[in-house]
Amino acid sequence: MSDIITRSFNVNIAVLKFVGLYGLEKQSILFKIWSFTLYFSSVLATLLLAVKLFVQENEDLDLWSRSLISLDSFVSCCLKFVPFLVKISQIKKCIRYFGDQRFAPNNTREEEIQEDCIYVCKRNFKIYVGIIAVLELSWNLKPFFQNKLTLPVDIWLPYDLTSKPVLFYITYFYCFAVNFYLGIATTIIELFLTGLPYHVTGQLKILKYKLRNLEKDRTKSRKDHSVTFENTHRVLVDCILRHNNILYFVAEFEKCFSWILLSQIAATTFGLCFCCVGFISDSATTATNCLVLAPAYTYLSCQLFFYCHYGAVLTGESPVNNRRHPDQHVFHRLLHRARDDGSFQPSRKGRAGAPRNVRVGAEEQVLENMEADPRRSVLYVAQMSGCSRSTTHRILQERRLHPYHYTRVQHLRPTVYPFPNILYTSMNKTSIT
Repeated sequence: MSDIITRSFNVNIAVLKFVGLYGLEKQSILFKIWSFTLYFSSVLATLLLAVKLFVQENEDLDLWSRSLISLDSFVSCCLKFVPFLVKISQIKKCIRYFGDQRFAPNNTREEEIQEDCIYVCKRNFKIYVGIIAVLELSWNLKPFFQNKLTLPVDIWLPYDLTSKPVLFYITYFYCFAVNFYLGIATTIIELFLTGLPYHVTGQLKILKYKLRNLEKDRTKSRKDHSVTFENTHRVLVDCILRHNNILYFVAEFEKCFSWILLSQIAATTFGLCFCCVGFISDSATTATNCLVLAPAYTYLSCQLFFYCHYGAVLTGESPVNNRRHPDQHVFHRLLHRARDDGSFQPSRKGRAGAPRNVRVGAEEQVLENMEADPRRSVLYVAQMSGCSRSTTHRILQERRLHPYHYTRVQHLRPTVYPFPNILYTSMNKTSIT
C-alpha cells in the first residue's frame, strides 16, 4: 500500500515532473534542458510584457488592468519557480517527509485522521484545477471574441503581428503555452502550500489522541494487565519522537517554502487590486471583460481563503504556549508512578503501617495541581493546595520545577547565552582600564 504523501499528491508530483519542476531520481541532460527552457520562456514573456506596459503609452484602463494582472502573475511565478530549480532535493525531502514509515497509522482512529488529510488534498486539487481551467480558457480565448487580432497577453513584439497570419498563430501559441505552464505549475505549488500544513495538523491530532488516551488505556488495562509499563514507556517515547519530528518538518518547511509563500501572498494581494481596477473601468460592463476578470478574481480570492483557513486550522491544533518550559523530572515522576502504582494519577492511599506526614500530603497536592496545568501561577497553586506560598516555592524547588514566571531573559535560547557573557566581559575590561 502506498504512503500518505503518494496518495495525496501523486497527480501533483506527476504534473510537476511534466513541467520540469520536480526532478527525477536520475536527472538527465534532456530533462534539465526541458525545465530551463520552459522557465526562461516564461521569463522572456515577463520581460516583453513589462516593456509593452511601461514603454508604450496606452490610456485604456481595462487593458492596463489586465496587463498588470498578467505581469503580477508572471513575476510571482518566476520567483516561485527558482527554489524548485536550485534546491529541488531539499524540497523533495520536505514533500516526502510524512510518507516515512514512522508516521504509519497504528489504529483505526489514526487511519481516519490520515484519510481525512488525503481527502482534503484531493478535494482541493479538484477545486483548484477546475478554477484554473476556467481561468485559462477565458483568458486565452478572449482574442477570438474581438474584432481585431490580439494576443492573450499584451507583450511587446519586434514585428508587426498582422502582417502574416503565420506570425500571429505562432505568437499566440507561445503566449498560450506560457500561460498554461505558469498557471498549472503555480496551482500545483499552491496545493503543496495548503496540503502539507494540513498534514501537520493531522499529525498534531494523532499526537493529541495518543496523549489523551494514554491514561484511559492504562487505567482500563489495570485489571487484565494487558498493558505493561514497557508499553506505556514506548508510547510516551513515541509521542516525544513524533513531536520532535513535527518540529523538524516545520523548520524544513520554513526553509523551503517561506519565500514561495511570501511571493504568492504578495502577488495575490496586488492581483486582487488590479482586478478591482478592471471592474471599475469604462469597459467593465462588457461581457468579454467580465468573462476574463471574474474567474481571475475568484481564483485569487480562493488562494487567500485557503491560506487563511488552513493556517487557522493548524493554529487551532497547535499546543498552547506554556509559561514554563517542560521539565524532564516531571516525566520521570510520571513514569515511576505508572510503574509502581499502575496509573499516572498520584495515589491517595497511605502506605500501611507508615505514618503519613502532613507535608507529604501537601507535597503531593502541590505537584498534582502543578502537573494538571503547568501554566498556573505559584500563588494560585498555593491557594488550591491549602499551603503557604513559601511552602509551595520550596516544594517546587526541591523537585527542580522552577516556580517563577519566565521573563524575557529566561526566554533566551542556549545559543544566545555566550553573547551576554562576551558583552559583560568587554564592558568590565573597559571599566577597569
